[in-house]
Amino acid sequence: MSRPAEAMRDALRFTICVFGTYAIAELLDLPLAYMTPVFLAALLQLPQPLPLRFSLLLLGFSFVAFFGGAYLFIALQGDPALSLAVQAGCLGVAFWYGARGGNGLFVLVALIALLLMPLLVQASGAGGARLALVVIAHLAAALLIGAVAWRLLPTARKPKPMPAPRLPAHRLGRVVALVVAVLPLLLWLQQGRADYPLLAVFVAVLLQKLTAISTEDAGRRVFYRHILRKGAELAAANALGGLAALLTYRILTLAPSWTLLLALAAAVIATCAALIWSGRSWGAFAGSACTAYVILIGGALAGLESNVDAQLANRFQQLGYAVVYVFVAVAIVVRIALALQAWRDSRSGSNG
Repeated sequence: MSRPAEAMRDALRFTICVFGTYAIAELLDLPLAYMTPVFLAALLQLPQPLPLRFSLLLLGFSFVAFFGGAYLFIALQGDPALSLAVQAGCLGVAFWYGARGGNGLFVLVALIALLLMPLLVQASGAGGARLALVVIAHLAAALLIGAVAWRLLPTARKPKPMPAPRLPAHRLGRVVALVVAVLPLLLWLQQGRADYPLLAVFVAVLLQKLTAISTEDAGRRVFYRHILRKGAELAAANALGGLAALLTYRILTLAPSWTLLLALAAAVIATCAALIWSGRSWGAFAGSACTAYVILIGGALAGLESNVDAQLANRFQQLGYAVVYVFVAVAIVVRIALALQAWRDSRSGSNG
């Protein structure tokens, strides 16, 4: 199969699955309805379908991460310092696994669980465990739909073994930098911020993208500048997704219609899919734009006849907070790391 034909098949698979699950979630008004398209957007950008054993392993891991995490944070509710330490330690493990070239879906599930579950526990107490089961059900649905999609629209690519590189020093620095960058957010979310669940999801998606940045052959200085540039591209992609959601909403206020909503969503998702497989270096970030769009527009328009301005504005606010926070926090940590590296270089030069 030629490369353009393979890219078209990938884009078609992505569009049908992400749009289809979005449309069904909208029509049925499912709880946390945006989660299935979010998981599918990450799943269908992989070059190969997940093996059954790997899918079951991911599902088991998600059960431990979400359901077990819910009861863990319920137990730690009375000890914020210990809860923060557990979150930071687990985030470090997730970042470390991602920096080693680990599967991005495991990293995404871990980050969403670590950032979202404490908020669900704040809001619902033991009910957070029930919401954890809802998230796991969304992941199971995404894995099943993805498997069927790969079967109906198979790829001609040859399977390749997943690399497991050693963790270079500058990648270990990335792990420490990302944990330090996210600590202020963890502290802020502990202060009764249960009404910011989307902020946690957005931050998790952004951090997973930054964790996955590959710079195997670059030195520390090149790596730090690279991650800063990619962070800016990621922020721009999410801003474009937000702009597309805003335009969709404004059009719908002029002509409210479920048919129009679904047509606009299909057009945006198909455009993102075409960009992802366009062959351009920044095409992968179109997936982030698509994720932001689906989260923002999904659910907020469950009733076109009602006033949803406040709900949509709240979603935009949380997207804005996430993009600004991740970019600024990572930029500050990267600048500090660059300054420390320059200081070390000058010291070694003077000693030599």
